[in-house]
Amino acid sequence: MADETTPETGAETQAESRAGTEGHGREAATLLSGGEGQESGERGAGDGQKQTDGAVGETAAQEVAPPDPEKFNLTMPEGSGYGEAEKTQFVAMARELGLTEKQTQQLVEKSAQARSAGLEAQRAARNKQVEDWNKALREDKEFGGEKFAENVEYFLRGVKHLDVSGELETLLEETGYGSHPGVVKAVARIGRQLNNDKLIGRGVTADDTALAERYFKN
Repeated sequence: MADETTPETGAETQAESRAGTEGHGREAATLLSGGEGQESGERGAGDGQKQTDGAVGETAAQEVAPPDPEKFNLTMPEGSGYGEAEKTQFVAMARELGLTEKQTQQLVEKSAQARSAGLEAQRAARNKQVEDWNKALREDKEFGGEKFAENVEYFLRGVKHLDVSGELETLLEETGYGSHPGVVKAVARIGRQLNNDKLIGRGVTADDTALAERYFKN
């Protein structure tokens, strides 16, 4: 016997069917469908951006202003010859390169070491040159040999005559040119001429002898 369906029963059945379709039969939305998955992704991305912005903000807050080189307590190495002028230059370099006080002090010390090594090399080269000049004078046929002491005396007389201000003697010693064969021979000729013309009233003194010893150590 066929079941009888009343209008009320049919309406209830259709309502339940629609409710089941809408509530339980609907498929979960994927990322491609632009449903809940995409919205969730957008929320996740938004949260990630907020976290990144927060991290950047914290990093920026932690950054410390660069140090002021003018306040650096730099020490110029003893014997380096560095003074206020060099200190000012190092401060300017520190500002340009963004160095810390410790890094700047290390730069100062390394520079002083290099400068000292350079000066020592120059001094050694100068001494070697003076030794070679002295040797050449002693072996010179006109100036050296048995005539060496006499010619040195003429040289000293010539220096005394020419060096009115006292600067010439200092220059000859500091540069080593007090042993340069060309210079020594030229001044010695002046000293000999002065001796012949009787233009100076004294001979070679103990100070002159000491000067000769400084010029001609070998």
